[in-house]
Amino acid sequence: MQNNNLDTLKILFIIKGIINLLSTLFVIVMILGLGAFLTADIPANYETRPNELPFNPITIISSLGIFAVIVSIAYTVVTFLAAKYIGERKNHTFIVIVSVLNMFSGILGIGLGVFALIELHNDNVKPLFGRGITEKEQFL
Repeated sequence: MQNNNLDTLKILFIIKGIINLLSTLFVIVMILGLGAFLTADIPANYETRPNELPFNPITIISSLGIFAVIVSIAYTVVTFLAAKYIGERKNHTFIVIVSVLNMFSGILGIGLGVFALIELHNDNVKPLFGRGITEKEQFL
């Protein structure tokens, strides 16, 4: 049996996915809370003095909030998919891309991404994903 840290990497990706999910829930609560706070004051002022603001800020904030939630959910899903694929030992390229994307999400993401890239490009891990096999070795 070869030494690798793929099981540890899978657990770390699951933990990162849970953290992403919790941050998504936090964004949803913040958008709903901010929306409730703004709707208490802005619509009355906007309707009585429409020339004061050239736009409706509630529309912009809710649009940005919906976009942030969609991106965060997509990010969470691909992190969980990467954990699944690590366990199944397939889709090496997808896992590498998700590892690089994790590097944009703070210090935990940087650590996980670097650890994943080092582990995934290890010589004894590539054959587990069907990578690094030459044509001669493939027929043996």
